[in-house]
Amino acid sequence: MSISRICVTEEYISSLIQNQQENEFVDFKQYYYHDDKKYDLIKDIVSFSNETTSVDKYIVFGVINGTWETVGIDLSTMPDVSTINDLLHVYVEPFIYVEVGQIKYSGKDLGYIRIPVDRADRPYVIKKDYSKQGKTHLRCGEIYVRKNANNYIATRRDLDQIYRNNGAFLISVFNSTIDIGLVQIRNERKLFVQVRTVLANNTSHSINICGGTCDIITLRNLTQYECVYCEDKTHMFLNTPSTIDAVPVSFSPGIELQKTLYFSISTESAELLLRKQREENRFRIKIDVFDVKGNKYTTQPCEISLCFYGDTSIL
Repeated sequence: MSISRICVTEEYISSLIQNQQENEFVDFKQYYYHDDKKYDLIKDIVSFSNETTSVDKYIVFGVINGTWETVGIDLSTMPDVSTINDLLHVYVEPFIYVEVGQIKYSGKDLGYIRIPVDRADRPYVIKKDYSKQGKTHLRCGEIYVRKNANNYIATRRDLDQIYRNNGAFLISVFNSTIDIGLVQIRNERKLFVQVRTVLANNTSHSINICGGTCDIITLRNLTQYECVYCEDKTHMFLNTPSTIDAVPVSFSPGIELQKTLYFSISTESAELLLRKQREENRFRIKIDVFDVKGNKYTTQPCEISLCFYGDTSIL
């Protein structure tokens, strides 16, 4: 893994710990899996791999789940990635590629398993019973999914969602500099975060996007903003555009568009971001968009810079 990739991973995991977040993207554990419970390792990796959002997933060791206390881990207990790969080859099909790494947080060693996003081969299925001491813990044919930080056997509805998203609706940040400032809408001026994105529907069906959120992340803070508009980039609208929740934006199969997402931001929040920029904080962004059926599509967290345009004295 490159040095830049390690730094991004370290910052991302650090922000999740700082903001006490465990979700469908990350699982915190105090210790690495006991030898008697390798089936839990398999189940966790399969569940993360079948999750339908387009971001990498992490299992982090050395953090007490629930209290968020960072206790660290003896790195000698972390296996070589080939050990995990051998286990996955035996019990899962198709093969799942994972990475093993380590970071420092508050002076403590943490280990992690990274499950890179890959939509091509889902669903991932248990291909062989895992039995130990007369008890079967995994059964051939089982498919696991992750919901609200827990693992479940997939239902028919879960499988429908996996197959529906296998072509992928992808969202990515097109420009690493995002604008913050006033937008003229007819006779009014409103404060927005503007993020230039690429939205691509690689599925075989139309997708209608009706909402979204934007997380702007520093090492110690995470602030979320609601999406109001999905339009072309501008600082002035002669006519009032339709809000994304009132008139969803439709993406036909195979279409790819560059669109600017407009996120509402308060003056107080903009002032805070401006102050953090002047203090030379580093910023990352993650965007979620939602369709009318309740599916969520997510960007990878990526590093950004902030551009405050206009008269910053208004903030």
